Amino acid sequence: EGAEGADVEMHEPEADDDEDNAQKAMAPIKNVKAVPEPPADANGWKPPAPVGSPVDTPEATIGAIKDELLALDAALPDGGGEGRAFCKVRGSKARKEAWRRMVENANDPLTLAMACVLLEASLKREWLSPAWLPWSPPAIALRAASQPDANAAGASVLLRVHALRKAIVWPQQRRVREEVAPEPQLSREERGARRAAAQAAAQIAAAIKASEMDLDDAY
Repeated sequence: EGAEGADVEMHEPEADDDEDNAQKAMAPIKNVKAVPEPPADANGWKPPAPVGSPVDTPEATIGAIKDELLALDAALPDGGGEGRAFCKVRGSKARKEAWRRMVENANDPLTLAMACVLLEASLKREWLSPAWLPWSPPAIALRAASQPDANAAGASVLLRVHALRKAIVWPQQRRVREEVAPEPQLSREERGARRAAAQAAAQIAAAIKASEMDLDDAY
């Protein structure tokens, strides 16, 4: 046991020496730069910049929300037949004109959140993706837009408008989905009903075959 203790004591100073040597090899902390300097070639490196207009103030966010809502309304078709995206009553001409005035005169996130909810309600159901269901309750949008922090309230409305644009199923997307639509998934009750129908059909076929054999035997 004494020899083993002596070996441990001989190795410990060597580990301490290695650690001291490693620390001495490191550059002094005052010479370490937290952020490296960009390359000298200005054309080869540029700092990242956000896409689109900056929305770092509540006023800029409100302006961006207005632009997004009006652009989305203008992009949605309002013709007749299947190409019409709006309901006949909620998306009537008079209501749409009043909605545009509401958006243009809005100066707070809550009013714009109401305008976004009204736009959602005026669309036909088939124009919205099923994935929109978790976003659809208006209370969520209105509660987020009425919080005291103006930046957070405006950002929540802008996020909802962006999500609404992504949730709209345009006619060309609808045609592609119909062409590659997967087989519908049946519920447990439907699968059981199909199995029962198949078994009944098999029993009827077996009974018909047995009756035919009996007739052959009779003749």
